Amino acid sequence: MKGLVVVALVLGYASVVCAENMRMADAWTVCQVPAYGQQTAGLSTVPSAILTSAAREATRGARYGRFTFGPDTVVTVALRTADAGQELLVDANADGDFGPDERAVVATADQRPPGFGKSGAEVWLMRLNKPFPRLAAFRMHSFGMMLVCALRGYAEAQMPAAEGAVRIAVVDANANMLADYGIDLVYADLDGDGALDPRTERATLQDVMALGPHVIRMTAAGPLEQLSWGRMTSGTSAVTFAIAGLTSAPHSLKATLSRRPSGAYRVEVLGEPIELPMGVYRVESLSLRAAAADGALWAYQFASSDALRAFEVDTPTATVELLGELSVTVECADRARPGREITVSANVTSATGLRLGSCGPADFSAPGGAGAPPATACLVGPDGATVGPECAFSYG
Repeated sequence: MKGLVVVALVLGYASVVCAENMRMADAWTVCQVPAYGQQTAGLSTVPSAILTSAAREATRGARYGRFTFGPDTVVTVALRTADAGQELLVDANADGDFGPDERAVVATADQRPPGFGKSGAEVWLMRLNKPFPRLAAFRMHSFGMMLVCALRGYAEAQMPAAEGAVRIAVVDANANMLADYGIDLVYADLDGDGALDPRTERATLQDVMALGPHVIRMTAAGPLEQLSWGRMTSGTSAVTFAIAGLTSAPHSLKATLSRRPSGAYRVEVLGEPIELPMGVYRVESLSLRAAAADGALWAYQFASSDALRAFEVDTPTATVELLGELSVTVECADRARPGREITVSANVTSATGLRLGSCGPADFSAPGGAGAPPATACLVGPDGATVGPECAFSYG
């Protein structure tokens, strides 16, 4: 097929069908496997600034820690010595105070999360109210001066399959009440034996996942309680790639695409439809040779960056922009202060998240073309003179 080299042949999948919200299960385990994550906070004798003055005064001499749940909920704890031993106070409603009902209780043997700390070590329980109601367990870290928190509950769903429903469970691995791609764990009972094998039935949460023969789309809106899933159906799409900023056809083009859950492809033409499996893609790199405004041939090399954006191919036909608008960000090596010399540099990034790594005049007569120099974005001083891609000057 013209313009497309298939590096890995995989089936294509379209958009999700019948997306459903996962439901929360209130348990410490799923199929005898621990279904909780852990978060650790250091303890300090300095009270948190979030606490009210009355709370700081009432807990004078305690050791304090802070746990973050959801995008911005901070729960403060205070560990102090009481007549009956150590006592843990938990700001369960995150209002900066310790109410009379915010004293954690010591867990009995059957209340402890399985495998949570050494047997016999003290574990405290407290039901948190924000950002979502969840039972939390706390214990001292083995190294001391740190407190460990585990949250009860996981997200689950039943995925219909020809051989019967497949149970899916998502575990909040870092105990922060958020659905985090690449961190949280997904279990799927693929063989239907009612058990979960961590070696063959566990993966990290991704937006598109292959669970055995099934491909599903996980949509994380933030909290684990709002995680939704849906099965993706097979299909292909006629995709046309474009670069809006080009006024004429490029001399040469090589774009590398990655596809989730698997697959890699190379695009070498613009403006002509290419059959691609449906799925979620990213442009990982782009090598372009094109005529500049003065007619000279230039080579441009773009590479992936942390801002790389994914695009979904889920319709019979689609048009995809490889670059989009270019933006320049200027970085300073130090803070600007009167009398201090600072170093300024510029980075060029496309709307699709590609970073310009190199550019310059290209010698197309040489086999393969000459290597392009590193990309430069010249800085212009107040007098209009170009001072270079990187410069040092006095401020103030």
